[in-house]
Amino acid sequence: MKHYFAPVPPVHLESAIATFNRVGRVAFGSNQIELFETLKRASATVWIGASTGYVPTGGVPGINIGKVLYRTRLSGAVMGDNRGRHPEPDLRPATTLTDGAFTFFYELRDLVALVPPIPSANLTRAGGGKIETSPHFLVEIVEPELPNP
Repeated sequence: MKHYFAPVPPVHLESAIATFNRVGRVAFGSNQIELFETLKRASATVWIGASTGYVPTGGVPGINIGKVLYRTRLSGAVMGDNRGRHPEPDLRPATTLTDGAFTFFYELRDLVALVPPIPSANLTRAGGGKIETSPHFLVEIVEPELPNP
């Protein structure tokens, strides 16, 4: 089974969780078209972390920047419409309404909070090497080892 790290801007995390709680799924946008066919068909675990990008001054209370906070399951991928929007807007976090266009969207289900969160710097890329900084795009990773509670 494949594993991906999905860094999400902290300003969207709370809204994404609210969307998931309301609808049971959430969709994030991507322009990594080379991943579309794989994500559309793959059975994968997606690890969501708070990215180091798009952090407002003063941070985001309650969000651990640079940490993997959730484990989810990929439920598929869909192409954006002719304006680069998700065909089912209710699956998008409300805070993303002003985002630019995306080529496609990957959809996630089965959200589980990681307690405690794990540092994204502990993740290993599928091709080898650690993730040194929080990327701003999906990265295929090796299944992370979770700490014993």
